[in-house]
Formats: sequence, structure tokens, C-alpha cells
Amino acid sequence: MTDQTPSQEPTGQDRNPEQNGLQQLQDIRINMERGFDLVWQQLEDITTQLSTVPTRTKAEIFSSQSGFTEGNGGTKSRVSSAIDAVQLSESLVPNEELAKKLKAADAEIQRLRLAETNLRTDIKRLREKEGKFREIILDKAGTQKVSDHEVIIAFSTLRQQVQALVRNPAFNIDKGPHFPAVPSEDMKLFYALWKSSLSAKDLSLRTRGQIFSLLNYYILSQPLFGLDRADTEIKETKHYYDIELSLSQFEGLLQAKNVSSGAIADWRICTLECVDLLDLEEVMSKYTARKIYEFLSPLIPSGASTRDTNNLKSEILNACKQAFKLKMMMQRSKEGYRCEIPNIEDAKNICLLSKNGILAEGFAVEAGKDADKSDEISYVLFGALTKHPEYRGEGKNVLEKAQVILKHK
Repeated sequence: MTDQTPSQEPTGQDRNPEQNGLQQLQDIRINMERGFDLVWQQLEDITTQLSTVPTRTKAEIFSSQSGFTEGNGGTKSRVSSAIDAVQLSESLVPNEELAKKLKAADAEIQRLRLAETNLRTDIKRLREKEGKFREIILDKAGTQKVSDHEVIIAFSTLRQQVQALVRNPAFNIDKGPHFPAVPSEDMKLFYALWKSSLSAKDLSLRTRGQIFSLLNYYILSQPLFGLDRADTEIKETKHYYDIELSLSQFEGLLQAKNVSSGAIADWRICTLECVDLLDLEEVMSKYTARKIYEFLSPLIPSGASTRDTNNLKSEILNACKQAFKLKMMMQRSKEGYRCEIPNIEDAKNICLLSKNGILAEGFAVEAGKDADKSDEISYVLFGALTKHPEYRGEGKNVLEKAQVILKHK
């Protein structure tokens, strides 16, 4: 009986090492099963012949047809078929070279399976970490992002910058203002003070208070989200102002519907985190700096050097950036930080320091000394820093009092 070899299937580029190894093992198993089937078939044929003849002739048939002889246990040629079948199964056992290939393939399979297991473990770990981060964003979005100390430091830094700004050498506060061709009504009203009997010190304090008033109007009192493109010429982003306005109006609507301050803060903080994903440069600082420079330009003498005016613009911009930074710190917190001022705009009611003692403190007396001070507030030099943690059931806390200028008696 001749040796039979299994048919060869495409290997190499058509299948990976794991597939090749498995196919070879499968072929070997199939051929071994075929060999054993041949052996059992031969034995079954012999059993069938013995069952169809008388008992006395079975030995003869067995001797003549099956190749067995009694005595000495010899074998005849007809048993060779069974032996050939066994040899076939033995011939199908991999030779030494094939055994090495199978061993290498098996090792590669084990390596790939281990790598797959490691990758699945890494994927599971990363998904778990992603889930934890998602929980942090969703569950912790409303938590306080900054401490009172950080906000107080930012607030104090801005106040010091405004104080230093008034002393910039580009200003000439002592002399009368040089109005632009078409001054605004606010400019006319403010610079009319230079026609009064106020001293240079009083005018300097007035200018300082005006800078704060502009910072408060454009930045500190506004519900900013960082989308306003007021000072950019990029057409593609000008519509962001509409989104900024809509977000502000939506927050106002929530407040009007008496939605809890905690829920509003959570929404605002999540919204600001989404705005951050746009990676936009904030431009409110530049816009506000330009407005402040235009308003204060009458105090810059016509002979001021370019170096002095550029330095002044830089200082104004830095103050505006600090104001925007402070505002964003307030916006990103659930503690309800605000910059507040005593209400002195209502002409029907006199604003008294005694009624605002928790919120404000006297800084100076306009056109007089400390002994001449009255209880009436003339104007706000710099606002107060407060916080309103209503979500915890707490009332207003004053972290830094407003500085106000009092009228003389």
C-alpha cells in the first residue's frame, strides 16, 4: 500500500501563521482517521468471512485468506494490508522539519493570542477610564472650580492695575482735556468735571473710578461666554455674537422662571466647557481696551510720544485681560461670585454709606478731608467682590468691600 500525502492548500500570504498551523494539524488528523478506518475495515471483513462458514473450516479460511497461521504466531502477506494502514498513519506523523514549523507556528499563535488578550485588557481599562472622566464631567460640572482665595487674588490684582493705570505718564490729568471731533454725550458729561474746582487728586480718582465703570460695563457685569467676536473682522465668526447673546438670554429666562441657581450654574459651567472645545481666542479684552482708550484719549496730550501711547495701550489691555480672567473665574464657579456696586444711579434716593456698610467702605472725600466726610456716596471708585452660594442655602458673603468716594458736608 503506497503512502498518501494530503493535498496542499495555499499558504503564506493567503493565510496567517495561525491559520496555516491549524490547517496542517487538521489535515494530519483527517489522514490518521482514514488510516485507522482502513485497519478496522480489514478486521471487519475477516470477521464477516468467519461468520459465514462452518466452524471446522474457519481456521482454514482464516489461514488461507486472512494470512494467519496457528503456531509460532507467524504472519502472512494478507495481514500486510493492516500493517500498511498502520504505517500510513505513522507516515502522516510530522517529520522533524515539519514538527519544528508546527512548533514555531504554535508559538506564534500563542504570542498573537497573548497580544490580543493584552489589547482587550487595555481597551477595557481605557473604556473604564473614559467612563470615569465622563462621570466627573457630568456629575462634578457644578462644583466649585476655584477657591475664594484665588478669586480674591485676581480681584485685588485688577484693582491694583487700575490704580497704576491712572499714573501712566501718557496721561496729563492736570490740564484740560482735548476732545475728539465728535465726543460722545458720556464724554461730555465726564470731562465737564475739569471745569469744576476739583483738584488734580480728585480728578485722578474720578478717572480711576471711570476706568472701573467701563470695565464693569463691558466685562464684569456681563454674562460672558467667550463667543463675542466684537473686535474681529473674521466674517466666519461674526455670527458667534448671536450665539453669545442667545446664551445670555437663555440664562436670563432660566432666572425669570425661578430655576434654582445651582441648576443654572451647572448648565453655565457645562456650556463654558463646550465653548472651550472651540479653542477660540477671547476678543472682549481687545474690544474693551479700545473703548477705554478712546474714552480716555482726551487726557493724552497731543505731543505724547509713540512709546508712551503704546505703553498706555498695553497697560489698558492687560487690565482688560485681567478683568476677563476674573469674570471667567466667576462664571465657572457654582459659588455665585459677583462684582457689585451700591445703587447710586437713582436720583430719587440718596445712596448712604450707612445703608451699604456691609457692601462698601469710604475711601476718600471728594473736595474735602476725611473730617469733612458725609454719609452720602458720591461715586464708586471700585466695586465689591461678593459670592452667593444659594445652592447650599447660604446668603450673600462680601469678600472684598467696594471702595466709594464720599461727598463732603
